[in-house]
Amino acid sequence: VQGSPDYDPDPLTASAGAEVTVVNQDTVPHTATSGTGPQDPQSGQLFDTSIINPSESATISLAQAKPGQQDFYCMIHPYMTGKITVQ
Repeated sequence: VQGSPDYDPDPLTASAGAEVTVVNQDTVPHTATSGTGPQDPQSGQLFDTSIINPSESATISLAQAKPGQQDFYCMIHPYMTGKITVQ
């Protein structure tokens, strides 16, 4: 949602190895990039959707994700953060 520094749902729960479809329902482009922010040395190592334009979608693969909490953020708007709990 425009003006909201969050993803919805947050937190998200998914199974290890799952593929998660991310839909941009906002009016501006976003990404879903693993890590805590651009300063994170592991940023984008687990997944990175690249730019998702408004009304478009991308898929996140959790094939390499270990069980536990995985942080992610938007590379365009680094204040937008979310968490995926991998089971």
